[in-house]
Amino acid sequence: MPEYVTTSADYLELRGRVRRAGLLEPAPAFYARTTVVTLGLLGGGFAGIVLADGPAARLALCVPLAFAYGRAGLLVHDLGHRQVFRSQRATTVAGLLLGNLIMGWSWSWWVADHNGHHRHPNRIGRDPSLARTFTAFTERDAVRSRGFVRLMMRHQAVLEVPLYSFVALLFLIESITTLVRGRARLVAVEATLMLAHYPGYLALVMTRLSVGQAVLIMVVQKALFGLYAGSVVAPNHKGMPLLDAADELGFVARQVVTARNVVGSPLVDLWYGGLNSQIEHHLFPTMARNRLPAARPIVRAFCAERGIPYAQTGVLGSYREILGFLARTSAPLRVHPARERP
Repeated sequence: MPEYVTTSADYLELRGRVRRAGLLEPAPAFYARTTVVTLGLLGGGFAGIVLADGPAARLALCVPLAFAYGRAGLLVHDLGHRQVFRSQRATTVAGLLLGNLIMGWSWSWWVADHNGHHRHPNRIGRDPSLARTFTAFTERDAVRSRGFVRLMMRHQAVLEVPLYSFVALLFLIESITTLVRGRARLVAVEATLMLAHYPGYLALVMTRLSVGQAVLIMVVQKALFGLYAGSVVAPNHKGMPLLDAADELGFVARQVVTARNVVGSPLVDLWYGGLNSQIEHHLFPTMARNRLPAARPIVRAFCAERGIPYAQTGVLGSYREILGFLARTSAPLRVHPARERP
């Protein structure tokens, strides 16, 4: 067993240090500003596309609109962690409006899936984030794959970034599956809001565009949103240690060793929206996102005291680790592409 196994007492000690620094207090002013700015970016993005002249200009404006949707996605994430409101009712109402109506995916699916990831980060068979159709996280999964999935996994390192463009489609499929199976408490409400998203989106841009042009704008914007969302999410855990069912590291060690922080310039912090402090986010999921960077030195010092590995790297370094991991995991498929399951 590693020397950095931790106990509940370790977490209480760390939490006490963070609380004394005032980092666990609610941040209503931050979220008020964030909400106003996010809605402004969304409104400005749609207005720009409607008012722009020519298809090239409209397609170019899908870039800032995709960024705006990415910021809205970060706000949905924070709502799911009860960072914005402490009230369950307010959180649910805001989550349904922002998640189902504005983003077009199921709020219930998102909360259940993401909370499952937080409970079992990088644990094989338990972390929903490891259940991806075209990605093998272990050599065993790669070798057991068949057909088109096997072909995709064989080249998964090359396809990693391009596949981000399908994130919105993946979210939609997962959402529909959740609602069809009745796994949401408010199935009718969620389905109605989700269904309203797509005609509502098209109606916003069809004042000057044809149906075909409007659909093209939506497809391009959602693909660009996927590229943005994927770039924010992938560096958090991919390529970090995987845990098995017998893991007994304890909460602190489990959350720290499976996550990676991404450091760099203020532009990096802006791009990731604060979630590049992923280690701190996993330790304190209800902590307001703007306070995560301030928690870094406290957590890092604590980990140094306990001998817990604390991973951080730059953006390019994170992708070297991710792509290297994916290439190693799928290597058996390239050496023995026709090997059958043992």
